[in-house]
Amino acid sequence: MLSIQDLSELNKIAIIAAEKASHIIQQNFGKIKVSHKASGSSEASQIVTEADLESEKIIIDTLKESIEFYNLGLLAEESTDNNSRFTKDYFWCIDPLDGTMQYSQGKSGYSISIALVERNGNPVLGVIKDPYFDKLYTYNTPIQSSSKEHESNTVTIITDNSFFKSSFSDRFKEAVKKSKHEIIMQNIGGAVLSAMHVLNTPNSIFVKFPKEETGGGCIWDYAASVFLFNKNNISPVNFDDLPIHLNPSESLYYNEKGVIFSNSYKLKKIAIESYQNHMTK
Repeated sequence: MLSIQDLSELNKIAIIAAEKASHIIQQNFGKIKVSHKASGSSEASQIVTEADLESEKIIIDTLKESIEFYNLGLLAEESTDNNSRFTKDYFWCIDPLDGTMQYSQGKSGYSISIALVERNGNPVLGVIKDPYFDKLYTYNTPIQSSSKEHESNTVTIITDNSFFKSSFSDRFKEAVKKSKHEIIMQNIGGAVLSAMHVLNTPNSIFVKFPKEETGGGCIWDYAASVFLFNKNNISPVNFDDLPIHLNPSESLYYNEKGVIFSNSYKLKKIAIESYQNHMTK
């Protein structure tokens, strides 16, 4: 069992790794070579750049000593899953460049995500770095929003391309409007910073609807975000209204259950109930 002091030291190491990776990513900004990999069903999940690979290498190199000293497992997006997450008490979970699509287009919305997760799927540490705006998110980052309901008739729906491709998106928006809320739609970028935007925006929600195709985000897309939400007493859930499990044995992907990040209990309820009503018709 890692102590509070151990976690503090590991958090410092994760921050160093994220900052090093951020430097590499920004050095390559605007001059990247794009290729594709066999991953998921969307274009966003299949794009990979040299920056993804260089970022992952420097992160793993920085974390290597801690992996050996603390006997930690490892799960990283651009590396083969060696299943050490099932045999070690804790594992590093790394997304070296979330929002590669935005990065490859020269836009903001990309980030680095590093988390430490227990074998039972509980995140115990999370660090997120936004290289474009040079912003760091960790356990002591001031958050503007909270789990308390805000008296507002405006709802912010954080979207990505998958939102509009879902047959359920229009029905969800209709359900929100029926609850007497006006809607603001915002596309922030990758899943990591979309979740962070929810933390800083009252009455907001970011969802990945369930679907049959492989995708819907992977463990590394959500691990650090779930940790930071938990630290702010907000529980991200799936469409069964259960906490997001960060070490599932059946798949790295979350397409079957979907994910919901929201600081509003009412919005979570609307999303889940409207989806269930949609599926029973």
